[in-house]
Amino acid sequence: MASNAAIALYLCATLVAINNFVFINATTGLVLSHIQRVPSGQLGDKAGSLSFADQCVSLVCVYLWGVCSDVIGRRAVYASGFSVMALALALYPRAQSLAALLLLRMLFAIGGAAAASMLTAVLADYARDSSRGSMAGLVGLFSGCGALLALLVFMPVPFRFADLVEGIQTTYLAVAAISAVLAVLLALFLLPIDSEQGVPPTPLDDGESLLESMSRETSFEDSRPSSRLLDHSGSTIPPPRVVFVQSSESKTSILNLAIEGFTAAKDPKVLLGYIGSFLARGDTVIITLFIPLWVYKRYIEMGDCSAPSPDDPDIRDMCRAAFRRASAISGIAQTAALIGAPVFGYLSDRFHPSRVVLFNAVLGFISYLIMFYADPVKGYVFGLVIFVGLSEIGLVIGNISLVTHSGSVKESVRGSVAGVSSACGALGILIASKLGGYLFDNWREGAPFLVLAVGHFVAIVCGVYVVSMGVL
Repeated sequence: MASNAAIALYLCATLVAINNFVFINATTGLVLSHIQRVPSGQLGDKAGSLSFADQCVSLVCVYLWGVCSDVIGRRAVYASGFSVMALALALYPRAQSLAALLLLRMLFAIGGAAAASMLTAVLADYARDSSRGSMAGLVGLFSGCGALLALLVFMPVPFRFADLVEGIQTTYLAVAAISAVLAVLLALFLLPIDSEQGVPPTPLDDGESLLESMSRETSFEDSRPSSRLLDHSGSTIPPPRVVFVQSSESKTSILNLAIEGFTAAKDPKVLLGYIGSFLARGDTVIITLFIPLWVYKRYIEMGDCSAPSPDDPDIRDMCRAAFRRASAISGIAQTAALIGAPVFGYLSDRFHPSRVVLFNAVLGFISYLIMFYADPVKGYVFGLVIFVGLSEIGLVIGNISLVTHSGSVKESVRGSVAGVSSACGALGILIASKLGGYLFDNWREGAPFLVLAVGHFVAIVCGVYVVSMGVL
């Protein structure tokens, strides 16, 4: 399979996976209210329980899938993940009870964990260090497009049906069908299968841009170590390295793989990548959950909103001005992240990724500290959240570049390291949502921002050590 097609398939998988994650979160309220007939006063609690169960399952499964991919290969794990997600999505709006809905959400989390883990592991296999940041930036861009696809394309579809329930079920089927098709494509074309039977997508050559690699076609007649390719001068050069699956002699036991995913953090660069993953996913919770609640609560305090609480399920109708402002603030942050993805990808290649993580940790720390004291009705908040969005995507790009760098992570444990990194992200979501939510309710509405500011300060300390000690 030519490298351009392999990379295109991988990027499509990234887009569809993020679309699935955002879509199921955005439409769960519709499933609960119109299919499960949950009273409006219980919607927040039930939706929160489903999300919490999702993240608990993901926390464990992303790690296990990563370890498995080092043993059975990325292709099997990636295709299995999309197959499981397709099944869960098709059945989710047809659950006959809340218990069944919970089980299906957990099933979706199992499949989603495979896709999330492979997003990092496959990038480690496809990109060379000189262009790893650009590849990560492109992944970040497609991730943002996946979120937009869910919110702008699939989310409005159910409302176009005369029967909303039918619309919800039909839209879920469409999203499930896309996942099923992608599972088949991954199973057939995400090569190599192994070093004896398949040929890897060509890794990006040193000094070669990502677009140059995607635009060229490369074929191989033989992938064995004895085969040779000709360079421009006619001299022979070794073939590209076979990636994804190690030979039987070099395979490490599952137990050792599981341990090495954690012991890789002995390298300060990998540890910094794990911290970056934790913070980046925590930033996502802030932007999508707590910024709207922050705005709603302020409007209620000013008497401009008649809703009894910021998490009232009918707040969109009761506080339209607050809803519009919250949407605008979150939208600006997400747009900044989308634009910043390729920029930070380039910077991760131009400078070491640890410097990119350090820069964005500082940016996030300052931004969240100011937001802790800020008033969401003031105009400067729109400028402030631009830096929040940039910090979020910068940490994502820097984290991916660090935990996939060949100088820090051995090929035999890339999947395990990717799994631990994804698990750190899931843990970041759990802590940011639970601790931030508790402090929001019992202390002050800006408390979640302070929690993230403290986390970014920890990343600054680690980043300063990595950069100043020359651990590059």
